[in-house]
Amino acid sequence: MGMMRSDPNLSSFVDLLERFEIAPILLNQASLTVFAPTNQSLVNLTDIVTPQRLQCHLIAGKYPIAALTETGSGTLTSLHGVTLFYDVTPGTATLTGSSQNSRVKITAVDFVASNGIIHHVDDVLTC
Repeated sequence: MGMMRSDPNLSSFVDLLERFEIAPILLNQASLTVFAPTNQSLVNLTDIVTPQRLQCHLIAGKYPIAALTETGSGTLTSLHGVTLFYDVTPGTATLTGSSQNSRVKITAVDFVASNGIIHHVDDVLTC
């Protein structure tokens, strides 16, 4: 949480994690990848974001962009148990939720935290 708290682009996401009491989940995970929606992506969504939607952005294990690029595409399972699909090509990386209409673009990558990796995304997944 410390790395995300220090990132001014993620303050809204951190506020939501704390409001929904999800922050302890992050602190108790030995290894975690977070696909964190930026403040800009949350401007008009904070009233409709649910704990379940936020948990879709949390993945057990460390997945730097190089690991995702190596396979090009595949699946990850969120801590909420939802299968997410990723696709990484030169210059573009996306993550898709359970609905094909739920696709986020990975906009900044590989912020190293004490127990994992944080990537910025441009929207909130629907799971």
